[in-house]
Amino acid sequence: MVTMPGRNDPCPCGSGRKYKQCCLQAAAEIDIRWRRLREAEGALVPELLRFALERYGEPYFDAAWSLFADGAVPLADAPSDREFDATFIPWFLFDFCAGSVKRRSRRRGWPDRPAAQEYLDERRPELPDLQTRYIEAALSRPLSFFVVTAVAPGRSIDMRDLLTGRTCRVLERSASTTLEPSVLMLARVLSVDDVSIMLGAGAWVIPPTFHNPIITFRNSMVRGGKLLDEQTARTLHVDVVRYYRDIVDELMNPRMPTLVNTDGDPIAPTTVEFELRCTPREAFDPLRLSRTVTMPTTCWTAPRWIAQAT
Repeated sequence: MVTMPGRNDPCPCGSGRKYKQCCLQAAAEIDIRWRRLREAEGALVPELLRFALERYGEPYFDAAWSLFADGAVPLADAPSDREFDATFIPWFLFDFCAGSVKRRSRRRGWPDRPAAQEYLDERRPELPDLQTRYIEAALSRPLSFFVVTAVAPGRSIDMRDLLTGRTCRVLERSASTTLEPSVLMLARVLSVDDVSIMLGAGAWVIPPTFHNPIITFRNSMVRGGKLLDEQTARTLHVDVVRYYRDIVDELMNPRMPTLVNTDGDPIAPTTVEFELRCTPREAFDPLRLSRTVTMPTTCWTAPRWIAQAT
């Protein structure tokens, strides 16, 4: 956990000066750029969505949602799904295209590139510079799985991309108050003017136990267990979404653990009966006093006391 310095605290850069006299001003300037970037996002995303729906129609949108939700949620119920706004819409705008679905499911007129790329090529001359750079940054970064490496509550999150190895620090005020190091998440991290933000983050925080399975997933996509380059990772967005949905399904419907012995064989419940030539108390006391008790191999029949353990 990273603690943000107070105004009069020593500056964390190591200059020996007070924070207010050193890096505070730079942090304030970054905050201004962060707000401008989020304002550009707030104006762009609704406009991109309107463009895609008007240009390619509801069937195009329906095909994207069916692929994202794996057919589990009908389009009519999509707006109430917790993944719809924050996760699905950015993926629909910056990743989905005709090539994302099987050939027999495509329709004439569907674009071979993401809707955001089509919009940018058509509207570039009239777009503000910041909106242009936002779209370009979002289109250049893959949707991926990240591990949280450090958190400054209310300020930022340090993350590492498990598919590409890229490290980044995102300014995030809300999520940084709840996330902890080592947890995983689905997100796209884009950077403009040295400010990095998350786009399309998954609604579910993924436990650290999925770290190695995600590495195995990555290794299945490239030979030799190497990290992916970002261009390759972008082409795998459908596989990433499907694997994320598998993880969510496992989180929502956990499987009962399989009990095995030290040899890895399934444990079989067994009932063992002993015939004793003494009282149960006389048999129990040695067991209580010693962990290792050698049981007699001879069975006696009288008097007969049966102690049963399952």
